[in-house]
Amino acid sequence: MNSPIKRRYSSPLREEGARRTGELILAAAQELFIAQGYVQTTIDQIAERAGVSRPTVFANAGSKRELLKRLRDLALAGDDEPVPVIERTWYQEALTEPDPAKSVRLHARNMGRIYERYAQLDEVVHHAAATDPELGDFWQTAETQRRYGAQAFIESLASKGPLKPGLDRESAIDMLWVIGASDPYRRLVAESGWTPERYEEWLGDTLCDMLLPPAHKGREGRG
Repeated sequence: MNSPIKRRYSSPLREEGARRTGELILAAAQELFIAQGYVQTTIDQIAERAGVSRPTVFANAGSKRELLKRLRDLALAGDDEPVPVIERTWYQEALTEPDPAKSVRLHARNMGRIYERYAQLDEVVHHAAATDPELGDFWQTAETQRRYGAQAFIESLASKGPLKPGLDRESAIDMLWVIGASDPYRRLVAESGWTPERYEEWLGDTLCDMLLPPAHKGREGRG
């Protein structure tokens, strides 16, 4: 006689509870990482802040290292959909916009929105990279990816018209990679009191001045 087929039990309430628990753990980890740093934060502290047990943290989210990696990915994308940032509709909008100045300002908008979620956490990842070899590799990979994003944008921009006279593509990539990092956002917004909107406007103006000929620096592309 054949044994009855065991069916996997699935409860929407249980799944919703697990999702909510995961959100509480991630929120607790992010608050603690930003407030006191990666090294000083423990799994026990995360569990206490989230109101769950230590084993629940490991079962739901993994190690402290994995928590930081997951938080980084969520902050960059804005959600947990498995779609790379460069393929997101809002990112592609900047790449496909035919007007160079509008394209630059859309890219500045995107950077501002990303760093509003991610700038402080990026500093945590950077400091943690010095204490953990695996996170060191993770940081280097993240910086390589960010440079790839700068390259993709500059190549797209150069296809729409000339860059600033005397500016070659490699130098343009270097400049965008540096000025488009999270550090200026954190210093201007988190430390100097700028609004995110003021940062976005400044970044758009700065990138237009750095990358485009005078005839293409118009302000009509803001929005």
